[in-house]
This record gives sequence, structure tokens and C-alpha cells, in this order.
Amino acid sequence: MMKTTKTVFLKLALMYTSSLVLSCSADKEDVVTPPPNPPAAEVKFSTQVLPIFQTSCSGCHGVTNPPNGISLTSFAQISANATAAYNAIQADRMPKGGPALSATQKALIKAWIDAGKKDN
Repeated sequence: MMKTTKTVFLKLALMYTSSLVLSCSADKEDVVTPPPNPPAAEVKFSTQVLPIFQTSCSGCHGVTNPPNGISLTSFAQISANATAAYNAIQADRMPKGGPALSATQKALIKAWIDAGKKDN
């Protein structure tokens, strides 16, 4: 009788332990995934990018005698020279004689270029 009770007890203990171990395993639906990043808002040339160029670049790259003939006062001129201008700005070579652009300003120009340099 003692051996049977001991055997039953061991079987119950083994089943209980097994159920605890199995209940702690993660199923696919238990895995928490973070939500996707929200899409970035579209960068507007006329209200976000153009003012940066007007404030920081047009002093030298204006309509009168711009360095290397590169004027940055209109959409067409800025769009045509955007990548080169961004590279110079990113490397802090421009604007010469003025304060470097902020990380936010640089990011806006980069996002506008990456989005296809839209005239919006």
C-alpha cells in the first residue's frame, strides 16, 4: 500500500511539474511585437526647406555673384544642387561664415531629398 501511494504521489508530482513547465513556454501569439514606426510626415519645400536655404545660404548663394555660379534662391536651383549642398552642409563646410545648421534642419533637407525633391 505504501509503495502504491508513493508511486501515485510521484506520478502526480511529475504531471504537476510538467504542466507548470509547459504552461510557461511562449506561443507565437504570446510574443509581444512593438508597433511599427508611424510614417514620417511629408516635408514641404515651400514651408520647411526653402526657409532654411533663404536664411542660411542665400547670403552668399543669392542672385548676385554667387560662388561657383551656384545660386540657391529658387526651387529649380535648390533642387538641382540639393545633394551637393546637403553634403557640404552635413560636413559643416557650409554655410561659410555662419552658424552650422541644426540636426533638425539637416534632417529636413535630407528627408526632402530622399522623398524626391518635390516642389510642394
